[in-house]
Amino acid sequence: MQQRQLQDLVREKQRCSVSSTAGLRDVALRFITSDSDVLAVTDSAGQFQGIVTESAVVRALLAHPASSMTIESLVIAHVDSVRVSSTLNSVLHLFRSSCHTAIPVVDDTNHLCGLLLRRDVMSTLLDELQQESSGRSVAAPLNEQTGATTIPSAHLNRDLTAPSARIDQPEKQLPAANSAPDDSRQPRPHFFSGDEARRRLGSITDFRGGFNENPW
Repeated sequence: MQQRQLQDLVREKQRCSVSSTAGLRDVALRFITSDSDVLAVTDSAGQFQGIVTESAVVRALLAHPASSMTIESLVIAHVDSVRVSSTLNSVLHLFRSSCHTAIPVVDDTNHLCGLLLRRDVMSTLLDELQQESSGRSVAAPLNEQTGATTIPSAHLNRDLTAPSARIDQPEKQLPAANSAPDDSRQPRPHFFSGDEARRRLGSITDFRGGFNENPW
């Protein structure tokens, strides 16, 4: 990640800050024209005093709709702030460890420089990730004559029209567990008629002496 400086991302204070003596209605109008739910608060000399949240202004308007009160009682003084000379990497932990939507940015004399919005940080991180991804991607070589993408020779040697091995050599089907055995290749027994059987049995002379010949 590049060492981005906060001064490149900070929203200028004219758009995101109000005076501590500003009226409630004026601050509400500033929130309407702003794209942040937090505004930085300064004194008359531009010194950073704290922040005021949009939700606090809404609650005050509901409680005192016709009031001319200021926002002094709504200011949150104890908040995190960062120096404008810092890098983006050095302040990312503030967004990880809390639900900050905006962080005030000040200079060395505590004068407000502006706000660092979380949405601007996210946009910057996404841009850098996209640039890194684009740098890692390698384009396929082009044919200088035709301008077409060159296909590696290893892919050209493949016969894309040939049937797959599963189609060319189907798997042997095993017989079902309950099916009868296939005895088509076993020798079948030969049965003789009655006359033929008597003729063959008549050639036997003596059972004790053996056979004259094999009757079968």
